[in-house]
Amino acid sequence: MRAEILRLVDQIHREKDIELEAVFIGLEAAICSALLKKWGEEENVQVVIDRKSGEVTATVGDKALSQEQWREQLGRLAAQTGKQVLFQKIREAGREVVYLEYAKKLGTIVTGSVVRFEGSAIVIGLGKAEGYLPRSEQVPSERFRVNDRMKAYILDVQKNGNQVKIIVSRRDPRFVNALFEIEVPEIKDKTIEVLDIAREPGHRTKIAVSSTDANVDCVGACVGVRGSRVKNIREELFGEKIEIVRWDEVPELFIVNALKPAEVVSIDLDYDTRRARVYVTPDQQSLTIGKRGQNVRLASALSHWDLDVVTVSEDDIQRLKTEDVDEGKEIGTLIGIARGGADADSALKERAPGEAAVKAIEFIEIETVPEAPAPEAEDAAAPEQ
Repeated sequence: MRAEILRLVDQIHREKDIELEAVFIGLEAAICSALLKKWGEEENVQVVIDRKSGEVTATVGDKALSQEQWREQLGRLAAQTGKQVLFQKIREAGREVVYLEYAKKLGTIVTGSVVRFEGSAIVIGLGKAEGYLPRSEQVPSERFRVNDRMKAYILDVQKNGNQVKIIVSRRDPRFVNALFEIEVPEIKDKTIEVLDIAREPGHRTKIAVSSTDANVDCVGACVGVRGSRVKNIREELFGEKIEIVRWDEVPELFIVNALKPAEVVSIDLDYDTRRARVYVTPDQQSLTIGKRGQNVRLASALSHWDLDVVTVSEDDIQRLKTEDVDEGKEIGTLIGIARGGADADSALKERAPGEAAVKAIEFIEIETVPEAPAPEAEDAAAPEQ
């Protein structure tokens, strides 16, 4: 009998992945419940199982029962009651195991298969548990069928009656962030930081990144060789357009980056209302605004500035190039001047010698592609080596 109890406990422990102590407690409660069925609820019944030998010690009031005595006391009905209590305890312990396992995975991505549909919600099989994808966390343009594989982001883990309810999402911006952590090792090891994400699920996403290592290009690392990394993420998101934006502490430069691929002539900022007026040429207006206003709307959400797009003519640009600029002028104006002149660095130094000019020059240097050395120069350098 002792060996049988130990084997039973070990079997339940292995099959259900429940801790041994939890199984012993459940078995003690089951025997205790069966004895109470026999002796009555008013009796003080205690059952203890030795964890090493498997010996059962049962006491009813002040009377200790031997193993043969308490086994004889159990009738068929009492044994059935004990069995039900044992199964209930096992289910409760199993639920706790699942809850603790997925509570640790909160904020990560899980992979599963579509099991069934409950109304507009999708139920995903995750192995020991099921994920619940409500309609509010689905992307309208995505379609799934039973047995389709899918990835989802764990939003919440709840105890719901006898089950554990795992709420997942595919439209939360953090889902995109988690996908980048999987595809880009530099994000996981904190070499590259994801500072903000603006997303319109199923259509377009802008993600602001920055590098803590000057030798690592944050945008290039996220894109991958020939776009391999971002391509994998786009495939998972059913072709959703993803734009990686280089973060900058200077609001003007960050807004310019966020509005790409549109070219901005100038920017004026109102720090009191956090409103920015963005000047663009007529041919860049539609590109700046984007389809149904997506580009400017996402850039506004990413930069946390309200953006007003203003179209300026060539005459306005020429006037901007010729008017005097004080050191305290907005850097957006300096960018406009620099882009209009042939020798941007010297023009900025002459017209605004302060810190704002230095920032604008840095911006231009980032934007400029260095020219390849002339073949004659390479040939001339060869004999010196």
